[in-house]
Amino acid sequence: MTILERSRSVGLGDLPLELVCMIVEHLCLQDSIHFAAVCRTFRTAVFYTPRPISLSCDCLQTAAPFLRNLHCIQCLHVHDCSAEILRQICTCICHAPRVRTVEMCCSSSACLTGFSWNHLIRKLELRETSISATCDTWNELTNLEVLVLRCPLDDSLVDDVFLDICAKLPGLKKLAVVGANALTDACWGVLDCCPNLTHLFLRGAHLDSIPDLRQTKLEWLDLSGSSLHNDSLRLTELPPLVHLGLEETEVSGSLTAAISSSTPISVSLKTLNLRDTAVNPSVFRVLRQFPALRLLDLGEAIDEDSIVHHLANQH
Repeated sequence: MTILERSRSVGLGDLPLELVCMIVEHLCLQDSIHFAAVCRTFRTAVFYTPRPISLSCDCLQTAAPFLRNLHCIQCLHVHDCSAEILRQICTCICHAPRVRTVEMCCSSSACLTGFSWNHLIRKLELRETSISATCDTWNELTNLEVLVLRCPLDDSLVDDVFLDICAKLPGLKKLAVVGANALTDACWGVLDCCPNLTHLFLRGAHLDSIPDLRQTKLEWLDLSGSSLHNDSLRLTELPPLVHLGLEETEVSGSLTAAISSSTPISVSLKTLNLRDTAVNPSVFRVLRQFPALRLLDLGEAIDEDSIVHHLANQH
């Protein structure tokens, strides 16, 4: 057999196991199931390659036996599953002892009640559900780092409920509240409840003032869509933020005056979102002196999903 003929006969199954594992890292759950059925080499690569696995109601029924044989799951992404499906996931996790992180997206915190693996959840997104601070689940989320709350239309997330929830999550680092129409100045107490908070996104809150935030660890602050008093924004009282979001806010006068002075944020700021915010043209001349500024966003109204995605993937 010539070298040319031999090269044409080489297939995927002839690759070294290390290269097959690199391919497996990019496969979704269903593709992994099909891939493992091809040959023993592929099955070994699928079972022993550390990677995230994404689960939903659509795939779990056929994937449950497969998951019980996975040994190197490091992160589970769980989306919109019922309590029954979650119990099956719990069984799978018992057979995958290397799981270190669970990321949840569900419609009710009650769905998580009673599961022994809630301490593994690092990221939780609750979508348009009744949000209660009395649910025992909050006390079980001892390692939660990222929380996304999409508030229901009945404005049930008032200041007291919001702060009660945050008080049970002292390790929280990133927090996004979409539709925070019932939150007022009292919500700033979250910075006392969660001293390690670096990312804060409050959309739709009614804020008469912004406290002095210089002693906080905030790097990313977004108040887009919130009602701000025109004189409430004082950049001299903000920490050295990397991102500041002021989409659809009434801060024209105070913003012009605030950025005219030398502040920590003028040195650190990389992105500034001013979509649909009326600003004085003199602002742009001052912004040219911000050495780190890379993105000035003046475009159309921003999509909430993209904000949430950007928040969950910041490192």
